[in-house]
Amino acid sequence: MEINLPGAAELGRTLYLLQTDGSLRRLTHGGIDSMPAWSPDGRLIAFQRASRGRSVLYVTNADGSGERVLPDGGSGPVSWSPDGRRVIFADEGRLYVTGLDWNIRILLLDPMPARAEDPHWSPDGRRIAFALGTETQGADVYVMNADGNGRKRLTRHRPEAGWPSSPVWSPDGRRIAFLLPGSLRVMNADGSGKRVLTRFPNGILPSSPAWSPDGRAITFASLELGRDRRGSGIFVVETEGGEAHRLTRNIDSNPAWSPDGRQIVFHRLTAFHVSEITLMDRDGSNQRSLTQGGWSDSTPSWRPSTD
Repeated sequence: MEINLPGAAELGRTLYLLQTDGSLRRLTHGGIDSMPAWSPDGRLIAFQRASRGRSVLYVTNADGSGERVLPDGGSGPVSWSPDGRRVIFADEGRLYVTGLDWNIRILLLDPMPARAEDPHWSPDGRRIAFALGTETQGADVYVMNADGNGRKRLTRHRPEAGWPSSPVWSPDGRRIAFLLPGSLRVMNADGSGKRVLTRFPNGILPSSPAWSPDGRAITFASLELGRDRRGSGIFVVETEGGEAHRLTRNIDSNPAWSPDGRQIVFHRLTAFHVSEITLMDRDGSNQRSLTQGGWSDSTPSWRPSTD
């Protein structure tokens, strides 16, 4: 299996292809690269490159060849359409999609003075989930059609509830999970059946929820503020209910499931500005470091299965 990750190299930050045996191959040489995302067929990688104080969206072939830039720029994480032909992303509160030939970005939603963030394409490619709101009036999770029409509000949170983040679809497209500052929640794709999967005490910052390929569990990272950090680590919770189970006890983040659901990869902070990529079994056993170069290796992204 292959994992894509950004890692430090010389004075920049580049993308590497990492095998589960720990072997590495460098893919990019352009500068400060981050947030790699595989296309659904595993043939392309979209990523961000910081240059001259500006973040620009790039795409490259899986072997690092054919690198091309989106001329109009773009920032933040991307979500691939299921057919692998476009990505959607948020930039300064607006949602954009790339053109089919990657030569332009197309404005899909301009909600100003509100702000849209965290767009995610549904597995069938028909809808997009995202967060929308303002700092003063609060924010909620919305969905809309892939062409930007048919916007529908799915949640109604009070402003003090905080900003929802990471609205991610279940593999079958029937449910959406998302984070609030104090909880991980799940609901049906039409907004019905809302449930709290787990709550977080004050001082705990959750991030990066990810559905297991079978849709039965969600893994997420937790960071406890302060010197103690005993609440930090990777957790997993069953989507039908139950307690969240702790899998790691380190400052770990960005968990990603293997395509077969048997393993989870993540990055572990080992020293100041130094992190390494770690792999473990689904139950948290057999943890082993895949990189140990003393660099800042982070945000691993597992290559989709092409079987």
